[in-house]
Amino acid sequence: MANLVQNNVISQVSYVALQTGIRMLLPNITWIDIGSNRSTVIQNTIFIGGQVLIQIGDGLNIKYNDAYYSHYQRADLAVIYGFNGQGHDAEIDHNWAHDCFGALNSTLKYNGCTGVYLDNSCNNYKVYRNVAWNGNPQAWNYQTMGQMAPYEVTKNNVWAYNTGPGYMSMSTSQAMTNNLGENNIIQYKAVNPGFNAVHNFDPTVTDPFFVDAANHDYHLRPYSPAIGGAIRLGAPYDDQVSSTKNPDYGAYDTGLPDWLPGAMIRASDLANLIFTCESTSSGTSIDCTIEGLPQGRKLPLGFSLNVGPASGPTGTAGTCVTNYNYPTSQGTGFCTNIVPPSGANQGSSWNIYVLSNSTSGTWSNTGSTVTIQGLQIFSVQPSCAAGGTNISIFGSAFPFGQFGSWKYTSTISINGPGNRNLQDYPVLAIVDTATPIAASQMRPDCADVSFADAYTLLPYWIESGCNTTSTRFWVKITLHRRLGGHQHQHVLWRPK
Repeated sequence: MANLVQNNVISQVSYVALQTGIRMLLPNITWIDIGSNRSTVIQNTIFIGGQVLIQIGDGLNIKYNDAYYSHYQRADLAVIYGFNGQGHDAEIDHNWAHDCFGALNSTLKYNGCTGVYLDNSCNNYKVYRNVAWNGNPQAWNYQTMGQMAPYEVTKNNVWAYNTGPGYMSMSTSQAMTNNLGENNIIQYKAVNPGFNAVHNFDPTVTDPFFVDAANHDYHLRPYSPAIGGAIRLGAPYDDQVSSTKNPDYGAYDTGLPDWLPGAMIRASDLANLIFTCESTSSGTSIDCTIEGLPQGRKLPLGFSLNVGPASGPTGTAGTCVTNYNYPTSQGTGFCTNIVPPSGANQGSSWNIYVLSNSTSGTWSNTGSTVTIQGLQIFSVQPSCAAGGTNISIFGSAFPFGQFGSWKYTSTISINGPGNRNLQDYPVLAIVDTATPIAASQMRPDCADVSFADAYTLLPYWIESGCNTTSTRFWVKITLHRRLGGHQHQHVLWRPK
């Protein structure tokens, strides 16, 4: 009989003996038994446990789970772990497995822990598009071991398109047959016969340019050298990648829809959400925060917010993302670029509507409203302070985003050489600073100019010519690929 474990929030588990958070035991299951009876663990959030959070069972699919904060009691194994399992082509994919706290001490024989681990005699599993971080492994981040008597050889497992900042290694003392590791962004170590590691991207040799590795966003920036370099493997690994491009290394492909693991909000949660919306300083768009998400749950991809009269939304919808705080397992939604209905003016109020799969694909009135208003400063504390003192400004309609408060922008297109990449490379940018200075949009000494790409601020220095039409700035760009065409950097400056 097939079982389905879906969209649950599970915590404080696996503290007794060898029990795990989610476990399925089907001893001696056969290929014939699987048929349409394959069980699946999908789209769950599971966190805080004494050891293993999800156990890899015979024929068990494990998909789109966010599993973290494991191994408070044990120093071995992994967040998602299997031993002597018969996969029968089971798929372990699109999971985040991270923050396992097993101690590592070779003297005491504490083996640490890792993200995903196929232990001795696991066979016929497909492990792909998973992401693991903050493990404490002895030598690996992803691992498949071999044979432990009296169990059979570890064989026929595929690791593909996974991303992990640590190691992927094979035990050299165990027997393996026909195991493949391909198209991963990961460092291998101690690969032994029986495991074929081919066409992988080693992040310790070449920077893959993740969007924000420090905050565990392992999507690839548009100029990443990991884009388009993978070798096609077919279903289920990359069959949905367009035939017009080569697949990318790692868990996120720029040619595929984004994915998000973990439990999502339910229709019954909508009534308890708290919406706080403010118009931006210009009054032309609205930004919102959403609080009150249940612990362990996120807004699904595609969750949208719009405004309008009582009859329904008539503005332009903006999309929402979840800022998830792992220490508290609490999410906050942020929605940006909602455009009010045509003719909206300062002081007008509108109903707030949301759209997601939890609203059955229709707009749902939240019962909350937003009033269009410009930037307002309520107070500055302290009101008078010596230089070097931090002050707090309280008000409304402050813009969201890394560069949201930078009012004046200009775009620079960089044409690099066609025969090589430019990485951490100084580029001359000639900018008209006289015009914004005359319009009181820039300081006369150009001290409030900044440069940024889409992801980070860029170092620069001024050679000459401030307050002229040809000010010379030298800007260190992150990467310009030799076949990438134009790469856009932005000149950003703040008003005086």
